[in-house]
Order: sequence, then C-alpha cells, then structure tokens
Amino acid sequence: MRAINVGGTSVIRMADLRARTEALGYEDVETYIQTGNVFLSTPDSAARVTAAMEQEFGTRVFVLTPAQLRKAAGANPLRKRGWRSHLLFCDGRPQAPDVEGYRCAAAGRVLYYAFREADAGRRRNVSFEKLAGVTGTARSAKVVDELVARL
Repeated sequence: MRAINVGGTSVIRMADLRARTEALGYEDVETYIQTGNVFLSTPDSAARVTAAMEQEFGTRVFVLTPAQLRKAAGANPLRKRGWRSHLLFCDGRPQAPDVEGYRCAAAGRVLYYAFREADAGRRRNVSFEKLAGVTGTARSAKVVDELVARL
C-alpha cells in the first residue's frame, strides 16, 4: 500500500489492517512492518484485489505476485557496497531520471534508485514518482529482501 503510516497520514494499526483485509474475504493475511506490506492468498486477479483494497483503505495499492516480487528483487542493478538502494513499484513503466547524487535504473514497472551510505543522513527529498512520470510505492531493498524471504 502506498502512504500507510508514513509522515503521520493514513495511520492504521497493522492489526486493523489484517482484520479489514480478512473481512474482504482474503486468507492467510499477514503484515510486515508499519508501511502497508500485506501478504494474502486469493484466487482473485491482481486487478480485483487492487480495486477491493483501494476501496477499503482509500489509498493506492500495488499488488505483486510472489514471482513478480522475486523478479524485481533479483533484477536490482543498483546493489553495490556502500550504496542504499530502493525499489519504487509503479503503476506504469517509469523513466529513469537523472538525479544528482543518485543512481537510477528502470525495468518493467519498477524504478530502482540508490544513494551513497555516506549521504544517508543528508539526502534530500526527491519526488521520484514525478520525475519518472508514474505513481508508485517505494521500499528499501532491505525490506524487499525481507518480504521475499517471508514468501
């Protein structure tokens, strides 16, 4: 989910997120950390899950199958020692922007971006969505790795 429990907006407890997702009829519902990561089982299509979740929670939802999540994590071209990489899961094909102090790459519906570890406390806010021409939800590569491990 996009923008859940980030910056004081769209605050929802994970127990409530799980309960409301189960109430939609989904099974095996689990959450991971406070940023709207939800695992669930359903025979429904990604489009149906997206529509139901967006209606229920009033925010953008990006549904990925286990295979899609594994592929995105494995295809990350910006995993380099000394760099922190992130994945922006998008509603369309992003264009990799040229941003000073960052490395960027795009593949399919994922924008990868990274900055030097040394800049972690000094980096500025960059609207990668706007620069890439998409709407999306970002996760650090570390979080994506943990999501993949939980599949």
